Amino acid sequence: MKKRTAARLGLIIIFAAACMFSFFSSMHGAASGSPQESHLLPVYVTDLGDVSGFSIIENGSRFTLIQEGDVWQLAQAPDQEIDQEMIRELAELLSKLPAQSMIREPEDLDFYGLADPALSFEITTAESTAALLVGDEVSHSGLASSSSSELPQYYASLSGGTLVYTIGPKLLQLTDQVLQGISALHK
Repeated sequence: MKKRTAARLGLIIIFAAACMFSFFSSMHGAASGSPQESHLLPVYVTDLGDVSGFSIIENGSRFTLIQEGDVWQLAQAPDQEIDQEMIRELAELLSKLPAQSMIREPEDLDFYGLADPALSFEITTAESTAALLVGDEVSHSGLASSSSSELPQYYASLSGGTLVYTIGPKLLQLTDQVLQGISALHK
């Protein structure tokens, strides 16, 4: 009987040690920021749901796009044909814009180019309206991990929000394509 109890006690101690090792290993992986070992959830600048309309405000010019059924229209010229797929893709990105990183205690918005941004969006859903501000390109000077092949990132924030994020180039690339298409309509 004593041998069985001693064997069980030994197994319990080994099991407890394995659990503790596993726990501390996972804590170390999360602390090191290793993507393979940590279980971080993605962060989004916007998480608004279905977008029913949005305005692009660039350098004082405003272009408003409104969804009527399944068709997107330019409010300034509703009869003009516009690239539906590109507008749909931009609306989906605006509805749930992924952040590359989040700055929890940001400097003054001027530091990020967000106090008076050259590019902003007013996004409308069935439940709300939000204003997304896009600021300066993130400077990677002085960072040891940056390389010339690294994609540009930009500062972004929601108007009235307290957080600043960095975003990848996709939003700006899509916006440029949409604005080029709109400009071509007016020539």
